[in-house]
Amino acid sequence: QPCMHGCSEHLFEVAAAYMVGRLEQFTFRCLVMLVWAFAAVRHHDQALFRGLAIHLGPMLHTGSCHDLATVAVAFSSAGVRQDKLFSDVAQKSVSRLNDFKAQDLVSVLCSFARNGFFHRGFLEGAALAAQRLDLSACQLHNFIAAASYSRPRHHATRSAMALLLPKCSALVCNFAPEDLASLTLAVATCFCVGSKSGGEGEEAVSSQVPQEALDYFSVVARHFAEPARAGALPPRALATLAACLAAIGSVAGPATGAVDVAGALAALAGEATGLAGSMEPLPLCILLRTLPCLPRSQEACRAF
Repeated sequence: QPCMHGCSEHLFEVAAAYMVGRLEQFTFRCLVMLVWAFAAVRHHDQALFRGLAIHLGPMLHTGSCHDLATVAVAFSSAGVRQDKLFSDVAQKSVSRLNDFKAQDLVSVLCSFARNGFFHRGFLEGAALAAQRLDLSACQLHNFIAAASYSRPRHHATRSAMALLLPKCSALVCNFAPEDLASLTLAVATCFCVGSKSGGEGEEAVSSQVPQEALDYFSVVARHFAEPARAGALPPRALATLAACLAAIGSVAGPATGAVDVAGALAALAGEATGLAGSMEPLPLCILLRTLPCLPRSQEACRAF
């Protein structure tokens, strides 16, 4: 209700003004509840969040793994970047990774990614922990998408991918079609796109596709070679997947191992032909750029 929303908004404004100068009076548990509550209602008072970051950091060692995840998620969803706090959360988490539950682990990594924060030690340890945990297909998707977001070609990111891709291959039928397409994009971005070196820890990857990635791409290509599965993809996911498989086909050659993408590309081309008249601009542009690589390119080009 608008009236209730106005009242609650005023309440949080008054509460923020009152708490800013009194945060030292609150216990760690209270501070965690405060930061979660203010983030949940999207009341992102910058002064309050800066104060919360200052007071939470030295107390993180007293919290649970779930508390660490809650703090990371709250600051991330509020769009308040506090690298010192995130670094503290990462360091405290690394020493307790065996105690993390799957969702809390994924939540911390996703929170870091949303704020563009990269911590090599946490990523490497989290990937090892994720191997042990029983992650769902959705959690695996979110973990890998987050890992690839900030530094996709960093060797720590690629190592994390290689550890988890066998799990993804085994669960390929459990992913939602659009999630499988975006997952494939994340993996291709790490291993198959571009050849120039990036920042520290990054290196050329066009000839260094690990076997785990090749196996994953092969599984995905076989999966979408069935027209019914290709037809389940929304237009944007279809265009993204077609572009990824085309790139994978050009990279995975004699030096790296063969990935047969022809069947999947043919199925995707057939679906794209049927959607030509109703596709939005972005997927349309992606497909037009990819069409020369598709087995049925002449037919698809005529349709477009």
